[in-house]
Amino acid sequence: MILVYSPDITPRHRYIFDFIFNDILGVASVLTSKKEEYSIWEGPTICYAEDYLGKGLHVRPHGLLSEKLVRESGNELFAWENIKRASNPVGSPFEISRDLDPFAIAFYLISRYEEYQAFDPDQHKRFPSSASVAYKYQFLEIPLVNIIADQVKTSLFPLYPLYSWPKVDYHFIPTFDIDIAFAHLGKGFLRSVAAYIKLIMKGETSQLNERIMTVLGKRNDPYDNFDFQFEVLKGSGLHPVYFILLGNYGKYDKNLSHNNKKFCRLIKKLSHKADLGIHPSYASFGRPGQITVEINRLSAISGRPVTLSRQHFLRISMPHTYRNLMQLDITDDYSMGYSDQVGFRAGTATPFFFYDLLKEEKTDLVIHPFIFMDSAFIDNLKFSPERAVIKAAEIVRLVKRYGGEAIGIWHNYALGETDIYLHWQSAFREIIKLAL
Repeated sequence: MILVYSPDITPRHRYIFDFIFNDILGVASVLTSKKEEYSIWEGPTICYAEDYLGKGLHVRPHGLLSEKLVRESGNELFAWENIKRASNPVGSPFEISRDLDPFAIAFYLISRYEEYQAFDPDQHKRFPSSASVAYKYQFLEIPLVNIIADQVKTSLFPLYPLYSWPKVDYHFIPTFDIDIAFAHLGKGFLRSVAAYIKLIMKGETSQLNERIMTVLGKRNDPYDNFDFQFEVLKGSGLHPVYFILLGNYGKYDKNLSHNNKKFCRLIKKLSHKADLGIHPSYASFGRPGQITVEINRLSAISGRPVTLSRQHFLRISMPHTYRNLMQLDITDDYSMGYSDQVGFRAGTATPFFFYDLLKEEKTDLVIHPFIFMDSAFIDNLKFSPERAVIKAAEIVRLVKRYGGEAIGIWHNYALGETDIYLHWQSAFREIIKLAL
């Protein structure tokens, strides 16, 4: 057990010390503001104060943990360039100082402090990756919070060489967003006619032939590759999670109707082999009543309660999105990441409890950050399947080294082996192998 002395103990102190030690490093921590208790403690200690108490690791507070609410200024709170350089995974541990208060840095990142400040949203009203300090200072692709937690442990080791530290935990979770269950099947008369007319007008005879042959049952629907997914995962010990879009049809919500029998059979099939979560529709953003409708649809089809969620288009508004989900009895959210970049949006791969900065309280909602998404590789970074495997391997390797939950996102349409998605099935196979 680690005893931490701080003359000022706030909910932020309790939250971040618990996360660094309990969740990442696997050891218990206790906070005290009593000098007497600190002085007689026989185990490892940290003096988190301006004045050193003569024992343990001394960390001078930056001040962020003692503040309340969010600074309105967009000015950066830390010397991020120095932090990036000092936290190089292949470098030596940084020397803890006022600019490099590891606990304040960690709190800033996992509380998503910057997303409460003023920013220019993208076209989907999201916090853009380009606005983040991790992107600006080029540490988005390293689990900075896990690394500095490891460096805190490294700094404590010379002071307490006999203290036993557990091995950091690592596991991989393959997840899938089912935005469009089938490319051609189950679309209904009007949608099918519209699709045929569109293909004819564009002169895309090969796709027209594919659609006709699929509807006639003479070839498989390219998006119906779920058996392939389970074949790859078979024997791996990995347990997948599927997030199902069940919103009403719209510009950005193009899945089948929740009344479609083939779609319902697919959902029931998946429920027997994986965990299911809701994929709140684009149109449900800021509308908890609509999310309730979609959750009820999934629960009715699968016969199971729904407690997992990932936002369609990763639309998150702090803290409102997470507050809405908690009101709907969602316990775990998997939306924490960027649609156009890979890496660590919150600076960590370790799941964490959502901290509501406007209420200054730790909640019961668990946030599961993901580290890459196939559409980021394909649509935004323009990676080849081979290059995507290399990049995924680099990021997964860091999670294995520093601990956490490596989560990847795939879409069934991107595993359809059509057009720009050729050879992405092979990439999926390779990533699953390297993630074990």
